[in-house]
Amino acid sequence: MEKIIVQRREFEILETLSDNSFKVQRKKKVFFLKQFKNYGDFSMFVERRKLFLNNGVRCPKTIYKDKNNLSVVTEFIEGENVLEMLYKAPLDESVYKAIFLLCYLARLAKMMPDFDPSNYLFTTSGKLYYMSLKYDKYDEKNNFVQKGIKLWFYTKEFSSLLLEKGHQIDKSRLKEDYAINKEIVLMTVKYYN
Repeated sequence: MEKIIVQRREFEILETLSDNSFKVQRKKKVFFLKQFKNYGDFSMFVERRKLFLNNGVRCPKTIYKDKNNLSVVTEFIEGENVLEMLYKAPLDESVYKAIFLLCYLARLAKMMPDFDPSNYLFTTSGKLYYMSLKYDKYDEKNNFVQKGIKLWFYTKEFSSLLLEKGHQIDKSRLKEDYAINKEIVLMTVKYYN
């Protein structure tokens, strides 16, 4: 098995996830390892993850970082991608409760995460993790309730996103505008902070 060393610790590669991302193991614990090509990307990754965690936005915690070989080891999160969950079936209410809380915490920090559901993992223990590094400065006109929420229900906007990501659309799951708007409003009233 191939190995990578980060901060003088040896990690065994279990799986290559993308070009410079790996599922690794050390002492029977599984981690996520990312290698960077330049210091700027490495630094941005470390700082943004720290910013999210410090403001209550749940994302994988950094375990080790190595400036010499531009590598970061974080928690490995086992969960289902929210876009895939919604593609298969309507989301459970606990997912909506979690995204509203995450957006509330981000708003307090004057951040606005990317609302694309493919950037989120939902674990079997009911926790929602933000996996992206993207965020914008908070803007009331483009916040989750105003713009992002339509990507979290099987709407026309979600259907467009599915096409962009190479999925088929199930037209039988599309509802009339008034019906889907009613669901969105009820969920917003219940969980908006």
